[in-house]
This record gives sequence, C-alpha cells and structure tokens, in this order.
Amino acid sequence: MGAAEFIKGAGGSLVSRNILDRCGNIKWLNREEPVNPADNGWRILSDVDTDEFLSDPDNMAVVDFNAMCGMEPALIGIYSALNTKPAVLDKANPHRTGLEIRETFRFC
Repeated sequence: MGAAEFIKGAGGSLVSRNILDRCGNIKWLNREEPVNPADNGWRILSDVDTDEFLSDPDNMAVVDFNAMCGMEPALIGIYSALNTKPAVLDKANPHRTGLEIRETFRFC
C-alpha cells in the first residue's frame, strides 16, 4: 500500500536527507522552476542544513510530495501557495519572512 494521496498529482520534491534521516526538522521551503514534468519545484530543507551539506547532491533526495505531507500535514496548504518567496517553518522566530507554522514536528 502506497502513501496517502493528499494532493492529486503532487509530483516530487527535492528533500534534504537531514529530514529523511530524522536529524533535522523541516524549516525552509523554496519553490523553483521545475526541471522535468515529475518535479513540482518544491525544495524542502532542514533547520540543520549548511551550505557545505547542501553543496553535495547526494544529501538531497527526490521524494513524493504526498509522502512529505504525511510527515508534516502543514505542507498540504503550502503546496498551493503561488508566490516564490521562501516559506519558513520556525515557531521560535515569528518575525521571519515567509509563511510561519507555529507547531512543527520534531525528530531528534
């Protein structure tokens, strides 16, 4: 049985392995121009990602956006946002630019 389909045809996103390996929490969501038809353009980064970590392509993975919505349901509403400004999931700093989600999940 596959992941629940919260958004029909949501496509795939590039996701930090820190999130998938449960070493960091979802914090940054950037929407870029998709690179192929399966790509929805969302890039999902963690609160512990560094420039050095992100410079290694092996530290990112393509993940079905619906699977990510299963991990963090707030992503369902963010998916349909049309602006390209970064979204911030940061309950500790409500003055950040972008969308704020007050209750985020914590892995470690």
